[in-house]
Amino acid sequence: MPRSTADNVKVSLMKGEVKSLVLSNDDKVVYLRALKALKSTGTALDLTAHQFAESVKVVGRASLIEAARYDRDDLSAPGWRNLTTLIASVLRLQTEAKRCARK
Repeated sequence: MPRSTADNVKVSLMKGEVKSLVLSNDDKVVYLRALKALKSTGTALDLTAHQFAESVKVVGRASLIEAARYDRDDLSAPGWRNLTTLIASVLRLQTEAKRCARK
């Protein structure tokens, strides 16, 4: 079985059917730096990018780090484990801020 799989790959390569991504040196450095930064979190790069994009939609131009520091008490609770909880916390803070601004 492994031999036939290897033969299939070899034939695909010879026919030019296999496509791969080629990174420039600069892009490779950025990619590897991102993976290194995420290693301790156990979160995949694509999932992190998605969560970051969604978080920016919630907090706007505010820094995610500052939003986390502002609500540090909630974030230090044992239940906080991901950006979803951070987003919910930021939404709650925004709602409270709007409510206070109306008074």
